[in-house]
Amino acid sequence: MGANTIRLAHYQHDQHFYDLCDEKGLVIWAEIPYISKHMPNGRENTISQMTELITQNYNHACIVVWGLSNEITMGGNAEDEDLLEDVIIENKQAIEMANIYSGILSGMMDAFASVISNNLNIVMKVLAVITIVMSIPTI
Repeated sequence: MGANTIRLAHYQHDQHFYDLCDEKGLVIWAEIPYISKHMPNGRENTISQMTELITQNYNHACIVVWGLSNEITMGGNAEDEDLLEDVIIENKQAIEMANIYSGILSGMMDAFASVISNNLNIVMKVLAVITIVMSIPTI
């Protein structure tokens, strides 16, 4: 088939599956079971489910989309404002997570640069010693 992307439908999946996707390099869309309209007093549950999905799986490199509302039934009325506010909240969570990842990646790059720089200094010192030792007989 040649596909490398999987959209997981509606529910939390086994951690082993996410581990396999990380290992095999698959790209995942993970989502919660939410369809545009809140049940009475369901908003807190929606936010809680998405928060839990992200909290439990944020270390999986395979997940590139945190899905909210896979079957959109928006009609442009006042009820939709609640859904739009949910989307804004979830987007803020995703941006915060991206900023955390960015900070971690930046720190790792700085650490690798430091290691490479230190190794280069050691190599240069060894080469300088070899050059001096080899030039002694010519003095």
